[in-house]
Amino acid sequence: VDLQGRMVLPAFQDSHIHPISGGISYLSCALFDLNTKEEFVRKVAEHAAAHPGSAWIRGDGWSLDAFSPTGIPHRRLLDAVAPDRPIYLESSDGHSAWVNSKALQIAGITRDTPDPAGGRIDRDPKTGEPVGSLQDSAMELVSRHAPPYTHQERLDGLRHALKMLNGYGITSFQDASAGAESLEAYRTLDE
Repeated sequence: VDLQGRMVLPAFQDSHIHPISGGISYLSCALFDLNTKEEFVRKVAEHAAAHPGSAWIRGDGWSLDAFSPTGIPHRRLLDAVAPDRPIYLESSDGHSAWVNSKALQIAGITRDTPDPAGGRIDRDPKTGEPVGSLQDSAMELVSRHAPPYTHQERLDGLRHALKMLNGYGITSFQDASAGAESLEAYRTLDE
């Protein structure tokens, strides 16, 4: 093919991605590049200090292996750095949430709260009290109480994700969960 002096570069397409929520995650209390529970707690403390007016502390990216052998983090670690605000942190695989006592209180989760279908509230084996780790559908028990992300937060998240994706050579993608609010963010950036 005669390109007449023009350049062709390879590009990649990602067929299953969550760019808006992923971008928001990197702009919130991002734990992705950390490895130990001590590093996670330090990052949460730094984020709490840097955002004293935020009603919730939300983040993403902690790894279960940092809490071996069980993979279950405890709420006390978060209570020690921000007991006055609810904390909701999703794991890097998206199937677990680590929350503090304030978040459990807001959600009304106690030792008597039953596990929801398709989920589990991790509990202290001796007392039955929730430890602050929620699995799969149990995550929704807390996350539904957090304020929804704003249109501006979705736009900022999408912009961040697009920049990151383009930096890796990803030039097109398919959003795996684009609801009405996501489509509005895409429309706004498209315009």
